[in-house]
Amino acid sequence: MSRAEDDFFAFAGEPLDQPRKRRKKKKSRPDAGAKSPSVGETPPLFEKSPETEVISVEDAKPAAYGDLIEQLGLEASVVEARRPAVVKTKKSRAVEPSTDDLFLKQLDKDVALSQPDAELDELLEKYGSTERTVLFNGKQIPVKQAVFALTVQITLANSESLGFRLRVRSNAQFKTILREIMNQLRAHGRELAAEQAADTDSLVFYIEDQGIILTQDLKVGSLVRSGARLRVNDVGDAFEVVTVLLTDAAARGRKRDTSIEKLLLTDDQAESLDGESDELILTLVDPQRGGQTTAVSARVGTTVKELLDVFLVRMNYPDGLAIDLQHKGLVLDHNTLVSLDLRDNDVLEVLYNIHDLDKFQDQAVSSDEDVIETTTSDNYFSIKLKGRDRKEVRARVNPDTRIEAIARFYLQKCGLGPETQVRLIFDDEALDPGQTVGQTELEDDYLVDVEII
Repeated sequence: MSRAEDDFFAFAGEPLDQPRKRRKKKKSRPDAGAKSPSVGETPPLFEKSPETEVISVEDAKPAAYGDLIEQLGLEASVVEARRPAVVKTKKSRAVEPSTDDLFLKQLDKDVALSQPDAELDELLEKYGSTERTVLFNGKQIPVKQAVFALTVQITLANSESLGFRLRVRSNAQFKTILREIMNQLRAHGRELAAEQAADTDSLVFYIEDQGIILTQDLKVGSLVRSGARLRVNDVGDAFEVVTVLLTDAAARGRKRDTSIEKLLLTDDQAESLDGESDELILTLVDPQRGGQTTAVSARVGTTVKELLDVFLVRMNYPDGLAIDLQHKGLVLDHNTLVSLDLRDNDVLEVLYNIHDLDKFQDQAVSSDEDVIETTTSDNYFSIKLKGRDRKEVRARVNPDTRIEAIARFYLQKCGLGPETQVRLIFDDEALDPGQTVGQTELEDDYLVDVEII
């Protein structure tokens, strides 16, 4: 049995490798030639050099630390010192202002100095106050405090007219007013005329005596800024405004007709005018009619097209006639404002095809023959016939024309059979079919309602 001692001395006869002796390393001493920093001097952190410096731990640490690192079997790390980052800045060259900029700046400065604050405030008050205040009973009150007594005239489905009276503030929208009117009509089982009920979005409020169209998106207070003539009601507590509910197309048509009526002048009226600055008196010469002249008045905003419409109405020519105005050899554009190209007492030539006019008149005569019976009277004039469908028919009559002949003419124009019974109503009274026009109060351009029995 082997013992531990035997195992221990089993290798006693073999030579053992002696451990290597370590050489003592000489202590590194500082170089005598190196300069030590003097008091008050701060050594530079980095030294500029084109090459990267390699600094060992041995150089950076004292000698004692170097031996200790070697005895512990550690490796000295190498630290690479990088060159410090260099930040380069570029100086931008100042841009010298041009002489034009300097001139404009100086001009702005001069203008600012020439407008005293008091004068500027006066201008702002003069031109800005009209949008914030309104004259009411001799006092300036804020527009938002103004009250309006609004009357809205509407036409119902049975051709009956109805008036709504409302008191509203200036911030009320016409859209809201229309909604209230529609609710009241539904509550009482009433309906608007078919043309208006079909498209309520196109409805507008029309001030007929001033030619002002108010759309639904506007507020009542916009009347102040629109330049409308506002009248205080009899009670003295609100502005009174009367409007008519119409479609946009119908309102524009009425406005156009009103403008034409205002422009119409007889020759005697044209001679009596004193030639105010906002009106022009023009003479229209018709070469196709042997140089016949017509005097008309044109305001500042009148276009050539509107002037031609006046001429057609004055001469009783059809609306479909192609017609132009010529001044000094140049044909005027229909959209041009008369006040831009013409002066007071200018003479213009009316150009149209006489053969086209004859064709229109031949058609008119053939239509009128059913109405105008053979008489010895020459006093012809036109009346308008309108049924529930709102379709308008014009008829030329004279004092001897019988009412029953007018009724037959209306049936023929509307495509109704001769057996259809109709009643002609004028001024809320039914006309006797056996009467003549001379026995009634009908005059030129009067409207006669036609009711189917």
